Amino acid sequence: MVDIDRSSQIAQSSFLRYYGADSQAASNGLSAFVLASSSSFDLTIIDMDFPVMDGREAIRYIRARGINCKIIGMAGCWCEMHEQAILDAGADKAIEKPYFPATLLPTLRELDDEL
Repeated sequence: MVDIDRSSQIAQSSFLRYYGADSQAASNGLSAFVLASSSSFDLTIIDMDFPVMDGREAIRYIRARGINCKIIGMAGCWCEMHEQAILDAGADKAIEKPYFPATLLPTLRELDDEL
C-alpha cells in the first residue's frame, strides 16, 4: 500500500489486516517500485500523487519490470480522465480516494474471486 500520508497508511494497513492481508507501506512511487522489485506481492494499492516518482510512473516501472501483481491505483482528485490515466499506466483497477470497505471490497473481489 503506497500513500504519502502516514495516517492513511496506518488506517489502510489496519483495514487490510482486518480482512486477513499482510501489508507493507511505502510513501512514494520510487520506494513502492523498490519494494515491489525486492519482494513478492499479490496486490499493490498505490496513490497517484507523489513528489518522488508519481503513482502512474511507478505502475509503468512495475509493469515494465515484469512484476506480476494486481495493482489498484487511487486518486483523490477524481474524474474519468484520471481513472483512464491510471488504467493506461497499467493498473488493473482505479478507485477514488479515500476508499472505504464498501468500495474497496467489491474491487478486490473483481480482481480475485477467492476473497
